[in-house]
Amino acid sequence: MGLSSWWQRLTSSAAELDAIELRMQSEEFGAAVIEDVAQGQIQTLKGTIQSLVYRPETRVPMLEANLFDGSGSIRLVWMGRRKIRGIAPGTKMAVTGRLLHHEGHLTMFNPNYAILPNGNGH
Repeated sequence: MGLSSWWQRLTSSAAELDAIELRMQSEEFGAAVIEDVAQGQIQTLKGTIQSLVYRPETRVPMLEANLFDGSGSIRLVWMGRRKIRGIAPGTKMAVTGRLLHHEGHLTMFNPNYAILPNGNGH
């Protein structure tokens, strides 16, 4: 570990260290990092679910999740779903799908997903 890396770890908050670790795990997994992706691309992303919301007020039920990978977050939307077994805040996941901007957010609709072990996900 170099001096700058050591100094960064010494002066960073726990949340910043968690974000750095998540980003490194995404890169090691072979996934793209959210801050580097663009609309229209089909990408595989890896991260942790930060929030989960069921939207019953729409014509079609929707389950929305916020996936964070240490570099940024993306909104995942599963249309026609009220819940998905195993997906909750804190769940580590890999998702694959096309990226779109929807309502001002980078969004992936009905992504393919894999729930990963709560370890480092390798």
